[in-house]
Amino acid sequence: MLKNIVNGFKGIVEVASANINPYNVQVIKLEDYRSIFRLSGDGHALAQFKIYSEKLNPIASASSSIYQEDILKKVCDCIQQHQTWTPAHVAAFVGLYECFKQPEFVRSVTVLAQYDKAGVINWLNNKGQTALYLACEKNESDAVEALLKAKADPNVTACGRYPIHIAVKTENMKFKDQAHALDEKNRGTPVHWARNKEMIELLYRMGSNLNLQSKTGHTPLHIMLEKSRRDCTMELLCFGADSCISDYDGNTPLHHAVMKDNVEMTRVFVVFGADVDMLNNKGQSARHIASTTKSKNGKKILFILHVSGAKRCELSAKGCCKGCMTEGTWNGTDDPAMNTVLETDKDGKS
Repeated sequence: MLKNIVNGFKGIVEVASANINPYNVQVIKLEDYRSIFRLSGDGHALAQFKIYSEKLNPIASASSSIYQEDILKKVCDCIQQHQTWTPAHVAAFVGLYECFKQPEFVRSVTVLAQYDKAGVINWLNNKGQTALYLACEKNESDAVEALLKAKADPNVTACGRYPIHIAVKTENMKFKDQAHALDEKNRGTPVHWARNKEMIELLYRMGSNLNLQSKTGHTPLHIMLEKSRRDCTMELLCFGADSCISDYDGNTPLHHAVMKDNVEMTRVFVVFGADVDMLNNKGQSARHIASTTKSKNGKKILFILHVSGAKRCELSAKGCCKGCMTEGTWNGTDDPAMNTVLETDKDGKS
């Protein structure tokens, strides 16, 4: 393709008299050529060719996106407007982040940083994102490492999230000093953003607080349950996360497990010491919710709560059913797995 671009440069310099933008990218032959610019003088055209070729060659070898006409136009416009920029500058500006998988582009970050007297490395794009943020978002580990070595500041952001939140999301953790950083939108910690148990453990080892609540009062346990990240939930509990913290509606993770009709997580939370009698802001216990909700697993969940010591509702409670009313005697249907847990616990104590 680059050979065709070169030939295109040399073959169209005579059309400058046309009343068009001389630097407009146009398709000449869809299968062969791209018209990058059209100028009247050979000297000027060759000078421009040298500038373009020095930038386009490495970019074309690192990114197939440049074969798209709209991307090529953006690259060429950038080169025309910033002729002193390196290929790394151009690739970063246009968004060709795949280029930074190539060693020469990663090296460019370090070299450029030596001459960055104005702190350009921490400048924000129109979305409030730094180069470091974007490198994390694209999961470009080498670029992230190069930027950090070049003193890119992980505390700079204007988009509501810090690079560490994106790094946790993409499993690319290189931010040892941001274990407690809160995103601006939901005030979530990096633990809230974790997607696997390995990241939970790493954040725990880094000193992250596993019980901090977001703006809505949700702890990481609430979020992992909501996102159905079972391994993350188990890891949090094993590292001591508190299952008795309620969100701003008064619901604990146990309340949410019952509302989600999740038998396994209900069982897990009571085994890890969840308070089965806590009431939410509506005055409802987990037992009340299990008794009054017509769900597939409600009867089994009611049994799990009953054998875990869940009390029936007070006489003043409203909307109760036979599984939770004070004078009721029905306690749900048997759950063999919970019986096994109880037997194991009994054997361990005897």
